[in-house]
Amino acid sequence: ANPILEEFYWRGYMFTKLRPQMSANFTILTTAAFYTLYHLITIIPIFSLTFSLVAVIPVFAAGLFWALIREKTGSITAAIISHMLSDFGIICVYWFIVR
Repeated sequence: ANPILEEFYWRGYMFTKLRPQMSANFTILTTAAFYTLYHLITIIPIFSLTFSLVAVIPVFAAGLFWALIREKTGSITAAIISHMLSDFGIICVYWFIVR
């Protein structure tokens, strides 16, 4: 459910609101930045600030990627599927390596 809800908000609602007022590149960068900030705020209480700042680098890259997909396709469907696969990969890493 998380990838669906996040994509509906960040690449659905926010992207759609910002895109008519901004260029594609600025909209992609802005939504990715705020998506990353949201994740940073949620993990700072759990990890050190240094680790948190490093940990959100791939989150920013994913946010850029999913916003680019949203811009190129005009839909959030591919971003949702990609986000779901990404989260599944993270779960597998936790399950098989980290635990």
